[in-house]
Amino acid sequence: MACGRETPLTGTHQFPPAIRTAADSSLGITWPANIPNALNNQLTAVDLLQKTIESAVRPVIVVADGPLTNLAEAFQVDPKLVDNVQMVYIMGGAFDVPGNIFGVPLTAPNKMAEFNMFIDPHAANVVFNSGAPITIVPLDATDQVPLDKIFYKLLSSHQETPAAKAIYTMLTESQAYNQGLYFWDPLTYAIASDDSLASYTTKVITVVEEEGPEIGRTKISQTGKEVRVAMTVEADRFMETYLSTLNGGQKIAIDWAAVRATTAAIMTVTISGGKCVLDGPRQVPAGEFGIKLINQDPEKPSLLVYITIDEGKNISELETYQPGNPLPPWVQVFGTVEADPGKEATLATEVKDRPIYLACFNKPPERKIGLIGPIELIK
Repeated sequence: MACGRETPLTGTHQFPPAIRTAADSSLGITWPANIPNALNNQLTAVDLLQKTIESAVRPVIVVADGPLTNLAEAFQVDPKLVDNVQMVYIMGGAFDVPGNIFGVPLTAPNKMAEFNMFIDPHAANVVFNSGAPITIVPLDATDQVPLDKIFYKLLSSHQETPAAKAIYTMLTESQAYNQGLYFWDPLTYAIASDDSLASYTTKVITVVEEEGPEIGRTKISQTGKEVRVAMTVEADRFMETYLSTLNGGQKIAIDWAAVRATTAAIMTVTISGGKCVLDGPRQVPAGEFGIKLINQDPEKPSLLVYITIDEGKNISELETYQPGNPLPPWVQVFGTVEADPGKEATLATEVKDRPIYLACFNKPPERKIGLIGPIELIK
């Protein structure tokens, strides 16, 4: 392990303070005092990358789960490093789904960029142009593996190792399974170790470096570089692989139908004929519940966002909300559910004290299909 530089190759972008604080605090984990400090070595991240790649007896696999600053700098210092790289797997980018930029000052609203590309877009282009073979795992793929209540419940029953217990503690302390997050980095590592977890397409892309509403966007470009992109994922198999890995490699087979059926309440939303309709009551028990999205549109993927609003606020302002515009600060997004044409998807969550609202969009979100709510929570 080694420390990298604290600033991008160009620009001043950085992650929101809340994310940095959560990472620095290990999300509630207290580490044993006798753990050696692996950062006491004198190598920089660039030194370590060079030394590791150069000395490898066969081409190495590099997994980049953050901004590409250090890898780009290593390739700049020694362009021949790419000759001993089998594949660079990159968690980053977004193509047919919205980006995930939030909590940072912007010169204009950015609805297209993914955070790792946004932090250092120049470094991303350096890596893409390095000549190394590249596989990108974008938000299009990671959006298919939500970190939700279902995973949290499964993990509560599979804690055979310190690693599994640590992750469970982090999730318990942070309530991260209730915040609309996804398995961004774990999915990338899983794909790097088992290529069959995803299906791929080839795209010629560049990353927008100019300040403005698209900086950091992974953009299709005839003047870009060809990369392989993971677009669809075997989500259930990934989850079993991840749980098995956390628990020392023991085989974990999950009856997914049974697991999803244990959710206390299920709200079903059907998209058909350009409308989204709630099938079921507009009152559900507070606490754990699931949202099932059935997409009967034969052509367009669909996206359902479930939100709540602060007390004293009125949902009417959202009736005219258009995708890509900033949400009002009094709106909290709990998570999203996505379904391909003719498919269905379910996400489990937990809400205890306020009504929720469901907003349906086509995907990528270019048009709002409908707004459902309020759905009252029975306490």
